[in-house]
Amino acid sequence: MIDTKEILWNFAEELNDKMIEHGVTYRQVAYAARVTKGSVVHYKSGNAFPEPWTLTLIADYLECSVDELLRYSNPHTFARTRRWIPAIEKFPNWDIFADYFRERLTDLMNTKHMSAEELGVAVGVSTRTIEMYLSVHRWTPDTPTFLRICDALDCTPSDLLGY
Repeated sequence: MIDTKEILWNFAEELNDKMIEHGVTYRQVAYAARVTKGSVVHYKSGNAFPEPWTLTLIADYLECSVDELLRYSNPHTFARTRRWIPAIEKFPNWDIFADYFRERLTDLMNTKHMSAEELGVAVGVSTRTIEMYLSVHRWTPDTPTFLRICDALDCTPSDLLGY
């Protein structure tokens, strides 16, 4: 099982390193990620995770993958070639991001021959919660749940987010 506290701390350190490397301010990252400056302060101090869409926008702004930003490694990654499309063009709003997430989650579950019930058990959420992620209601998980989904599907966050 993944250690979300460790990933949170790794994310905070990597965010700090990337911000220094790019010479950007809290305000600039916040603007790019469509969150408040205070949210970025919480992310950088290790007090909070951004939501998956926000995580994608931050990674794009800092010119790295979501996996790199989370310092996430998993030996079970899917081979893929990636064509660079700015995140804000690929996901101009949350609804488009949520639809993309639903499609990728469905594809990965089908690839792994995993039902909503099996995934729910592996992640520690109800089958109904997984079904809501797969529905047109545009639900997306919080980041710790999202990371547990990645772990259960043996994929990286970038595999699931396409970023």
